[in-house]
Parts: sequence; structure tokens; C-alpha cells
Amino acid sequence: MRTCSLLLAGVVFALLVPLPTTAQPADTLWAQATSALAAGRTTDGIALLERLTAQQPDDAEAHYRLARAHAEASPPDYRAAKQALARALDLDADNPRYLTLRLHLRREAPPALFPNYQEWKRKRLAERLLDLDPDNALAHVELGEWAAATYFQFRDAVTVSGDVRPPDDPYAAFQTYDEVAQKRRVLGVTTLDKRETAAPAFAEAVDHLEQALRADPSERALYAPLLRLYLADSSYAEAARVATAMQAAFPDDATPHLYAGMAHVFGGDVAAADAAFARALPLLSAADRRSFDDLAVLFQERADDRVPFAQDAAWTAPADRFWTVEDPRLLTDVSERRLEHYARLAYADLFFGADDRRGWETEIGQVLVRYGLPRRVEDQSVGGVEDATLLRTWYYDGFHFRFDKTFRADSYRFTDYIQTGAQHVYAQEPQRTQYTPPGRRRPVDALASAFKGEDGQTDLYVPMAVPVPPAPQRDTLALPMRTGAFLLQPEAGLVARQQRTTDALDPSQLRARADTTYWQTAHRLTAAPGDYTLAVEFEADGARAVGYERAAVTLPDFTGDGLRLSDLVPAISVEEVGDSEDAAAGELLRNGYAIRALPWDALPAGQPLYLYVEAYGLTPGADYEVEAALTPQQTQRGWLRRLFGGSEAEGVSVRFTTTATATDEGQYVILDTADLAPGTVEIRLQVRDTQTGDRVSSTRTLRLD
Repeated sequence: MRTCSLLLAGVVFALLVPLPTTAQPADTLWAQATSALAAGRTTDGIALLERLTAQQPDDAEAHYRLARAHAEASPPDYRAAKQALARALDLDADNPRYLTLRLHLRREAPPALFPNYQEWKRKRLAERLLDLDPDNALAHVELGEWAAATYFQFRDAVTVSGDVRPPDDPYAAFQTYDEVAQKRRVLGVTTLDKRETAAPAFAEAVDHLEQALRADPSERALYAPLLRLYLADSSYAEAARVATAMQAAFPDDATPHLYAGMAHVFGGDVAAADAAFARALPLLSAADRRSFDDLAVLFQERADDRVPFAQDAAWTAPADRFWTVEDPRLLTDVSERRLEHYARLAYADLFFGADDRRGWETEIGQVLVRYGLPRRVEDQSVGGVEDATLLRTWYYDGFHFRFDKTFRADSYRFTDYIQTGAQHVYAQEPQRTQYTPPGRRRPVDALASAFKGEDGQTDLYVPMAVPVPPAPQRDTLALPMRTGAFLLQPEAGLVARQQRTTDALDPSQLRARADTTYWQTAHRLTAAPGDYTLAVEFEADGARAVGYERAAVTLPDFTGDGLRLSDLVPAISVEEVGDSEDAAAGELLRNGYAIRALPWDALPAGQPLYLYVEAYGLTPGADYEVEAALTPQQTQRGWLRRLFGGSEAEGVSVRFTTTATATDEGQYVILDTADLAPGTVEIRLQVRDTQTGDRVSSTRTLRLD
């Protein structure tokens, strides 16, 4: 479908000069015809112009005005318009206004035969127009669309000499591009890249369409082709500029705001995207608003029922919980995943929408909404000119989709084998995010430990290590920092959170490891026992550097009878602080101990290892034994050493007996690693009730660097 189909009023008439005022023999007829057309009496105006052209057959302007009237009629009479215009051009062949109308008629009512030849004729006509009138907007539109079609035709075009897909194998959808490429090499299938034609076509298309838009910013149909070009080229700043101009031209229409939000999301401007979508959503129709509010497009084909959010399109609260759980950065004020979803809906509609359906309702649009832009695209054309089929393959990490589109079809559809394979992909992974932070992403380390909380709750202590620039020799490091820890559940959303903000870092919290300086902090979360997702994040220096990680955690239930242990906490130091409630930054304060826990599962070899643990269910006044051991993990080389009579690698251990002063209390031990070689070690701490013989243990693995 061609764009700018309404340019007759928007461009052609804008280029017209006033009707001649020089006295003519039939000036009365001219005045009457002009008055009738201005009043909307098109039939009367055409009749008067036909009388005028009959009296003055050599009046080119009269024939041109008659052609315009026929083209402007409702419905238009394009055949009569072309006949009248042909006479005008016979009399004045190089008149830019007459040629502009001819181009418009060829765009709106092209001959049915030889469509490719007709497109070539329009292109030649547009080139001739620009020679006569370099600022002609419609000519720029025609040439811009021609170049854009060439760009998209060759942007991802390849020629493949064969197909490496086993016939009727739906699981072939799980092949990645690298796997497909490897099979092609093994089978001798050649792939010819044809993309070199795309770059000059892109530059030409942008140049023409930008000139047309400058000539008439009120022509709505010009914006979408430019946006498609810039988005396809990943020129997101330019796309945002065009969308912003469209917002200014059409402030009461939802579409420009959706386009602006989409461009800002892809460009990484979360605040601008959120503002644009906030303007767009209230302007949407009820049906379109439902598509943005509910989650059916993500889960309607899902094979299991683990996520019940799409059961009812009116459940906005579950949808809100979903966007929270899936939000990659909980430190920000908006859900980046929700904005990404909105942007994908707008992108799908821009590229794959048609008059009778929204883009996200098409099969290719649904894939885009679920998984985002593909990592790689291949377009292959098969068949002849009249029965040509375009095969489009979208490659993602872990799977791919193939679509086909025939010469006469208006949308891409799954090929036969992908129709079934897509359901397997949907069931295994119904959606994913492609979020990329605006700043540099850095790793963030955290090593969580669970303890008994109050009223049946469980406390989770989360020490974190954030990479920072090397610290200068001063009291503080001026680096604004935000950190947070969060517990999430699909059915409950955000269960617990703790955030901190600081303007300067305390050097006492800095640690060096592997040539990197880390700032250590800690968070404490409390929740009911159960399974959760733990999210840890930081944002430094106004989001110039960010880090975010997630991991599954289980919060044990420490209530009930019997002897139980908390998680084992490896630490840099443990100090007795008595009844003090003031913990230094980055320390955990438990049962009269200040613990500076390790934020990672590694310790420099030779450095003392502190272990903290809490025992629950003790008998006050009774003795219990604490034994801690650190043992190098047995490797294949160690087994060979034992087989040939060598000695085993020795660890270190400590054992002591103490008397319980309360039902629940904490203990710590210190293990000396000076004589241990670098490598992975297993830490095991056991508590035994000397009266009952009951015992319980906790283990962790650790690396000695």
C-alpha cells in the first residue's frame, strides 16, 4: 500500500498559483465555475468548465482546472481527469503544476496492467518534475518511497542455494542462526549477501522524504515512512525528532505520542518515553486501550497456566504486578518492561499494520511484541515475478521464526513448519525483554543469607559489592550512589524492598579485588517463608553506570520444634558489640555481633575466614558443640594422588563446646587459610546438642583466590 495517498489536497493544491485574472472572452464562465467549485457544487462547476473548454479549446489552464475538478469530485472520476489533463499538457508540456497533477493521478489510479512499468513511469515523471521544480513535495515523496522500497528490499536480502531445515520438523524452530549457518557449511549450501544496495537507497529515501516534510509539515502521511526508515536503521535520535514534530502537528491524536514513546524507548530515554505514552493512552480507542492494558498478546497461546494474568482483560492489577515482577530496574520510578511492551506494540503497528487489522494482531507482529527485534534477519525471494514469495527469517538467541508473504498478500504469515514450532517456543518462553540501560552496565555481586525473623517471618541479609573508580586519598569518594534489594513473586508482585541513597562513599567500605575497587553495602529484607526472586541493583553517578542481577532464593521456615541453623555467613570480620544498635555502613547487626559479610563467594588465600551462624531451638543451660571445617574440594588430580599413595589435601577445622544462654543465639568461628592453596573449598559448620545428640549442619562452597 502506497503512503501519502491523500496528497492531492495536501501537496498538489498547496503548489497551485491563483487562477488567472486577465480578462478572457469567457471570463464569466470562468468566474461562475470557480464560484461553484468553491461552494462545493462540483457537478455545476464541472459543467461550466466543460462549456468553457468547448469555447476555448486552447486554454490550457481551463483544461487543467477541469482535470482538478474531476479528481476532486466525490467519487473522483479519474478517467475524465486524465483526459482533461492530457489536453492541458498538450498545450503546456512543462508546466510543473500540470505534471504534479499527472503524478498524483498516476499514484491514485494507476493502470492495472504492467504495475512495475507503471512504477517506473512515475519515477521518471518525478525526476522530470524535480528538474523543473526542485522543491516539488509530491515528486520528493514519490522518489523517497521508491528509494525506501529499494532499501527494505535489500536491507536483509540474501540468496540461499538450498534449505537446511528437515521437512516437517517443528523443533527446527529452536535452531539459532549459528546452527543454521553451520549446517549450510556442512551441506555446501551457499549464502550470498545482497545488502550492499541498501545503504545508498536509505540515504536517498531520507533526503527526499525530509524535503517533502519540510515543504508541508501538516501532511500526516509523510511521517510514518520516515519513522520506518530511521527505526530500521537504528537511528533512534532521528526517529525521536520526527515523532516529536508529529506530536506538535497532531497533539490530539494518540498515534504521534505512541511513535514518540517508541522512539524514546529504543533510544534509551525512559522519562521522555513515559511522558509520551502517558499522553497517548487516554487518546486511544477503547479496543486499542485494551490491547495496551491487558497481557493477552503475551500469554494467549501459552501451554501452561503458571502465570494467570491474561485470564481477564479487565484485570489491571495483575497486569501491574506482572510489569513490576518483569521490570529489569526496580530503582527507577517506571517499569522499563512495560514501556518496552508499549514500544513494541507501536512498532508492530507501524511496520505491519493494515487498514483491516492492527500490526500486533498479525503473526509477525505478535512475535515482535513477545520477543522484540530479532538479532538477525534474512529475506529470500523465491518463485517467479507473478508468483513470487518472500521468505523472511527472524533469528533470536535460542530459536527463530520464518514467515512468508506472497506477491498479493498484505501480511507475513508463519510458514507451515513454524506454525507448529511457534507454539513450542511460546510454551517454553512466552516473552522476553531486550532492555538495555542508558549507562554502562556493570556486574553487581551479592551473597544472601537467611535468618529467623520475628512473628514467623524470615530475614534475608544481602551484602552487595558495587564496582567503583579507584578511591583517592581523602575522607570520602564523591560518587552519588543508589542501591536496592527486592523480593518478588509472580502471584504477589513486589513483596519486600529496601533502598539507599548516598552522595559520597565511605573509604572504609571500599575493597580491592582482582584489580577492581568495590564499594560494599548491605540490605535487609523480611518476608514470609517461601520461594522468591531476589533482585539487587545499583545506580551510580546519575545512571552513568548501573548494575542489576536476579536470582531465585528460598526463605526457609525457621519456626517449629527441633534444632535448626541459619544460613552460614562467610565474613571478613565479626565483632562483639554487645547491646549496641549502631551498625557501621555495610555491616549486619545480629545478636550482639557486627558482621561484615562477604558479598561474593571468594576470599583471598591466606586471609582469615570468619563464619557466623545462628542456632535455633537450643535448650538454655545445656551444652552444645560447634565444629567448623574448611576442606579443599576433591579434584580428579586429588583422586589420582590417593590412588598412587599420595596424601589428601588437608583442610582446617575448629571445635568448641559452649553453654546455651537462650533458645536462639549466634556464634562465630575463625578459620585460618594461610596454609591452603588457592582453589574451591567446602565449608561445613555443625552444631550438636551434647545431651540429646541432635545435630544440624550448614554448608557453603567458597573460592580461595
